[in-house]
Amino acid sequence: MRIEHHLATLLDLPGEGRGAPMPSLRLVQAPVFHGYSFSAWVEFYANPGIEALESSLATASIEVRGSEFEPPSNVGQAGQGGIAVGAIAPDRNNPEACWFWL
Repeated sequence: MRIEHHLATLLDLPGEGRGAPMPSLRLVQAPVFHGYSFSAWVEFYANPGIEALESSLATASIEVRGSEFEPPSNVGQAGQGGIAVGAIAPDRNNPEACWFWL
């Protein structure tokens, strides 16, 4: 419940008057550092493309790592706050969906 509440708080989009929908997640807890890591699958009405997603997600509290950088990891995020998103990739079986590593 604590993780769900924390994620719901992070997904509350400031200034837009609405929050992002709560995704279905599979969380894995490893005995290394403290934090959350997960892979999320998102289906769009019309897929905006990787570049548009990266630029839309980049805010003061979300670090977006493009394909030229390593995806986020617990080691790479140690001592940092906020959210890191990377390895954004189109789903091979659904052209309207993408995978995110957070």
